Amino acid sequence: MHLDPAETNRRAYDDARVEWRRGTAELIEPASADPVIMSGNVAMHLIGQDWQQEPTERTTAAGRLVESEATSTPDADGVVVHRWRTEYSDEGVVREGEEHLQFRSVEQVTEDLAAAGLAVDRVWSDWHGRPFDAAEHPLMIIEACPQGA
Repeated sequence: MHLDPAETNRRAYDDARVEWRRGTAELIEPASADPVIMSGNVAMHLIGQDWQQEPTERTTAAGRLVESEATSTPDADGVVVHRWRTEYSDEGVVREGEEHLQFRSVEQVTEDLAAAGLAVDRVWSDWHGRPFDAAEHPLMIIEACPQGA
């Protein structure tokens, strides 16, 4: 199943083998998923305490994994405002918006996941398993499992 709050992302999953649902973590039944993958910058859209509650409280049954992707930051609070503008010249439509993104250090991710009942098992710098090095490559791939699992 692919779960996404943005209807426009349905196009990327036009495959009969993928069940696509529009929504957020509230649609996940407790203990119904094997790995839960938050890809792209999903984790960065969860600001402050939302990180501790949104994806994890529904997926922490024994044996379940949560994998996510984030970008580390040297800033104190790590929250930035991203303003965007998209022009659709064929339709003559302009859309603008702003969103807040939370950048977290590996230490903050570890603390936040621990508060949500998860223990960080591994952290990589890429999908090939290269060891994490914030100075050289700020992308984090985090694998976490329920504490005590």
